[in-house]
Amino acid sequence: MRLMHWFMLAVLGALPIALLVGPDQLTAQRDDPPEQISGILEGGWMAIGGEHTGWVLKPDDDPDSVIELDLACCNSEASALVDSHVTIVGRWMDKQYVERGTVPIFVAAQIT
Repeated sequence: MRLMHWFMLAVLGALPIALLVGPDQLTAQRDDPPEQISGILEGGWMAIGGEHTGWVLKPDDDPDSVIELDLACCNSEASALVDSHVTIVGRWMDKQYVERGTVPIFVAAQIT
């Protein structure tokens, strides 16, 4: 009986995480080859409800705009490169947020 109680707590505890990070929330634009973008890396960005990856790039060709980044591949490298000029190789994906809707995000495979 006690084992079943712990099992139910574990399942119910994981449910909010499963609801927040569903497989449909980040979708690749298929057949797109990897791209390379360059600019100034910034971290620490936030949005209402935590609907932001926390990372943006101010691109060389339009420094007044920002590109939201997913740097899960290379968080430690990125942390050392904040406020530096970087080059990122990756692919564009759409992420579905509850409040922000569909947002294009550049998912990194490599950062230098």
